[in-house]
Amino acid sequence: MKKIIYLLSFTGVRLSNSGASYRTVFLLLAGALLPIGLMLWIAFVIPMLFVNVSFILQSLSDPFGWGWDFLGTANTPWHQLLPRFIPIMQALIILGGIYFTLRNLTRSFQPMQLRAKQLFRMIFPMTIFIIAITVIMIFFFTN
Repeated sequence: MKKIIYLLSFTGVRLSNSGASYRTVFLLLAGALLPIGLMLWIAFVIPMLFVNVSFILQSLSDPFGWGWDFLGTANTPWHQLLPRFIPIMQALIILGGIYFTLRNLTRSFQPMQLRAKQLFRMIFPMTIFIIAITVIMIFFFTN
């Protein structure tokens, strides 16, 4: 992954003709990936959470597994919470991640004071990469 981001930063610097250091651009591009990474992880965890949510009340009712029934929910049947909406939630979470990633990407280059055309050319390769990853992951989670 590090080599891909370095290649994208190299391409962005070459396209923009800004004369920025490759290292600085690499660090800015890598830092902008945090929101999409976090949202991809959340989208990955959502099905596991919704599968096991019915066990929460059962565990609260019988915390040690000793046959207690404090809340009257120890013997409730298992059911998955909102199974039809899980792919939709995953897609929305990933789309939120791409929004915040692209926002952070443009904001991270503000101290360099690039012209609009230079900024566009600088972040264009990374933007295409992020959109491709987003499309792949939405297809993976919703299919």
